[in-house]
Amino acid sequence: MTIPYDNTTDVLVDGIITFNEYNETFKEISTGIIVYWQYDNLSLAIALESPYIGWVAIGFGPSMTNSNIIFGGSKGGNTYCYDMTGIGYSIEKDTNKGGSNDIIECVATENSKSTILEFKIPMTTNDILDENFSMLETIGVFFGYHSVDDDIVIHDGKSKTYQTIFRPDAPFITPNMEFKIQNANISQGA
Repeated sequence: MTIPYDNTTDVLVDGIITFNEYNETFKEISTGIIVYWQYDNLSLAIALESPYIGWVAIGFGPSMTNSNIIFGGSKGGNTYCYDMTGIGYSIEKDTNKGGSNDIIECVATENSKSTILEFKIPMTTNDILDENFSMLETIGVFFGYHSVDDDIVIHDGKSKTYQTIFRPDAPFITPNMEFKIQNANISQGA
């Protein structure tokens, strides 16, 4: 998997995903979560669309232990969104473990059958509990959800960990080709 670089499109973090707002999207099959994402020099923008009405999360790291997790949803029309760290098979808010909440902005929306969590986080932080990201870096990424609960409880479903690369900007390149015909001798039959 890859996360595309885009410094020309500004994602609007509003809990609503519009056509062409993100440069890449895919559906994680085991959880049903649709992932939208891209990054620029300063931030990583992500929207997670869960087919359930509980919390949804994304983790960065090889496994849950010591991973950086963004966890959130909507409860009673209010967004909750936490910068967390994996402690074995549980999670804890970064601020409770000496870290900081480094979420730039976050909005969650919910209807009767799904939750969207949309957020931006910085590419680099001074928080030792967070992952720092850079172009061409490969990281582990995993997803989880709870189907109905908004509290910090064990997931109902989770994905495997995917090795994911921060893809560099790849503008369209027009090849510079020159064709020459030399010593062409074409004869026509009678």
